[in-house]
Amino acid sequence: WAVTFVSPMATVTIWVKKRTGKLVPVVARPQDDLKAALQVAKLRACTLSKAGAALSLEKTIGEQGLADGDVVVSEGAPIFDRLHFQRPDGKRFEVPGRDLLRRRIASIKETEVAPRTKLQPSEFNLQMGAIQLQDEKTLWDYHVEFGEVIQVVYK
Repeated sequence: WAVTFVSPMATVTIWVKKRTGKLVPVVARPQDDLKAALQVAKLRACTLSKAGAALSLEKTIGEQGLADGDVVVSEGAPIFDRLHFQRPDGKRFEVPGRDLLRRRIASIKETEVAPRTKLQPSEFNLQMGAIQLQDEKTLWDYHVEFGEVIQVVYK
């Protein structure tokens, strides 16, 4: 029989597929518990699975047979229940709602942002970083992460 020695410094890269669809690389040691991967991937409470089988957050990466290049999927409750916006004058506001990621940008502009900014939807665009959000798409299409601030920009 052969004994395989794994160096304590050896690392593997596993990919965490967030609920937004974004893939995040997590470099960890096989002796690290999977809970550590949640923090590196900037995930809050959720469960992880591989090929549909639930993984234990308390067990180590090695104990669960995760290898370099494996993809694990985060599952659970809604990603977040509110979004943060910044008006052109720099003031911020938040919009509550669990369905925001699946709504069209045009709907969010009309029913959530326009009343809070006193601007008509035709007078502004929404931006995330340097990306202008298109009215016919949803926030889900842009892989919005928890804590990101969406900018309200004059046209």
